[in-house]
Order: sequence, then structure tokens, then C-alpha cells
Amino acid sequence: MPRLLIALSVAMVAFLAGFFAITELLLPSFVGLGEEVAVPVVVGESREAALRALKAAQLVPEVRLERTDPEIPAGMILAQNPRPGSMVKLGRRVSLTVSTGAAAAIVPPLRGKTERQTRLDLAASGLEPGDVLHIRDDAVGPGRVLASAPVAGMSVVRGTPVDLLLNEGPIEAAFVMPDLRGHRYDDVQRRLESKGFRVERARYVGGGLGVERVTAQDPAPGARIVSGARISLSVGGG
Repeated sequence: MPRLLIALSVAMVAFLAGFFAITELLLPSFVGLGEEVAVPVVVGESREAALRALKAAQLVPEVRLERTDPEIPAGMILAQNPRPGSMVKLGRRVSLTVSTGAAAAIVPPLRGKTERQTRLDLAASGLEPGDVLHIRDDAVGPGRVLASAPVAGMSVVRGTPVDLLLNEGPIEAAFVMPDLRGHRYDDVQRRLESKGFRVERARYVGGGLGVERVTAQDPAPGARIVSGARISLSVGGG
């Protein structure tokens, strides 16, 4: 009989110990696995703030993707999965997409290139042609780029327009038209043609065998003319 009581006592102690282990140790663990939490909103937050918020919610943040974005600064969260507000179990992994900011591009060297080649180079660099201004200069050939803004070598956001300064040709020599009336036509013609002007004899006014002199002119005295311009002269005899 005593042995039976001892055996029953030992069995009872073992049962109570097992029950305690199940109720106090194992059961809470299994119950915890079933607990759920709402995924916090981290889109638009900085990477550091998003990690803190997810860890505080007993979730596991995981940066799965980095993506350029022209609107969202680098280091900000672009997307998350599961979506905000979703009910998930504690310890669930939350995938994050982080912005690396706008993609950068380097302005290529454009000086001396034709407008067509310049547009091809800009497209290859991820940039756009901007405004085109024209100027006359002797530094580069006609129809070629003198300068750009932004300048070559500068790092800018992809898609930035690049303004161009395009050469129209050499600087033209400018003159003020003198008053040629009354001067000998032969002398006037020789001097004008030596400067590169094209002299046309418009008409002859008057008669006689005297010295031919200029009686009228086009352009008029004081007009601005450039080398190579046409000058029409009327001539009269003395």
C-alpha cells in the first residue's frame, strides 16, 4: 500500500510539472505566434524613421529595392509590402523600397560641335536641348556650339535642358556709309571694291566729256553697311 501511494504521488507531481510547463512556458509561445499587428505607414518617411517604426511594431524591416525618383529625395521610402494597415503576425518581414533620388547625368563637352551632333550627345547623356541663342564669333566655325549652360562636366539631374550658344559665322566688319556725292566715280569705285563692296553703276545723268562724278548713292550717307554689301551709284559728267 505505501508503495502504491508513493507511485501515485510521483505520478501526480509529474502531471503537475507537465501541466505547469505547458500552461506557463509553451502555451504563451504558441499564443504569441498567433498575435497580429497592423503594419504602420512608413511610405514617405526616412529610412531610419521607417526602421524604427517597424521594429517598434515588432516587425522585421527589410530593404529589398532601391530606385531612382526625380521627385522623392534620396533615403525616403517609396513603397512597402505588406501595405499600410494590413494585419500581420508579429515578426512578419516588411519589404521596403527606398529612393536614391533623381538620377544624375554629366553635361558632355559640346564646344565646336554641330547642332545635330550636340543633340545626339545630349540624348545619349539623358539630357534635353534647351534654348538656342545665336551669335557671330570667329572662335569656332559657323553653325557650331560656342558654349552651353550648364557647362560641360557639370553633374545635373537627368532630363535637364541644356541651353546652347550657336555661332552664326565670322564677325562682319561694319562701316558707316560716307557721302560720296561729288567725288570722282573712278576713285570711289576703286576704293569701295578694295574694301570688298560690290559697286553698281545705276545710271548716268548729264552729258559732256568732263570728269564723271557721283551724283547720288544707295545706301544713303550715314547708313550702316557690312563688307560685301551692294552699293549703287548714280554718275554725272561735267
